[in-house]
Amino acid sequence: MNIKFFIGLALIFSITSSCKNKSDKIKTEIGIENQETKNISELTFQEILFLLHKESEFGSDYHGELFGQEASNDISLVTKTKTHCGEEMVLVNSSTEKKVQTAIMISFNFPNNPVDQIEMVYMIKPGETLPVGRNAFCYNGKKYDIARKVLSAGYVLQK
Repeated sequence: MNIKFFIGLALIFSITSSCKNKSDKIKTEIGIENQETKNISELTFQEILFLLHKESEFGSDYHGELFGQEASNDISLVTKTKTHCGEEMVLVNSSTEKKVQTAIMISFNFPNNPVDQIEMVYMIKPGETLPVGRNAFCYNGKKYDIARKVLSAGYVLQK
């Protein structure tokens, strides 16, 4: 019985540590660990995407058709918690029955950087709040405004 417990514990430990290593590997592959030495005008789309979002705030990169506006009354983008650099933003689905798929545009202006917006898709369960990032970005001692707006919001049809 004790041996099964220790094997189970070792298995859980190895799974969780492999997930952490995978996350660190992604950041290393795109060079984020050197972010302080890179000029903001040199940041790529992928680097900006990873810098603007924590792992729990990612949606899917969005390119394509909108979802309509049928759920726009049930979805809201609000500020939640003040931080040392801006306020945390969350999406709120006020519907108690329907899942919503929404497209969000994140826009910003980093000097001499051609990347000025990112569009993301999020799925929000009924009654849930989902973190999506901050309304400001601090980089190399400067603060940049980040605007987010809902482009479209539609109900997800249950099969």
